[in-house]
Amino acid sequence: MEDKDFVVAVDVGNTECAIGLFAPDAEADAEPLSSFALTTAGHLTADEARLRVHEALTFMAEDAGIEVPHSFGTVLSCVVPCLAEAWREGLGAS
Repeated sequence: MEDKDFVVAVDVGNTECAIGLFAPDAEADAEPLSSFALTTAGHLTADEARLRVHEALTFMAEDAGIEVPHSFGTVLSCVVPCLAEAWREGLGAS
């Protein structure tokens, strides 16, 4: 698999952020190769969001037995309006 083929999905909820790493050939209802959960912060900068994704990717890649992807597609779902822009920017910079 090439790095660019992976997809990182981030679901920012009111209390928890779920991050999942998906294979390039994953179907819409597929389970992630690995996932990581974080507590949702009340305030977050784009740099902090980028750091959280990078750290989660390191753990998820290890769990999945693959090398850390350095480029990937992203999907963001966010129900916390004050955090949406930071996550959008953070994922765009990853």
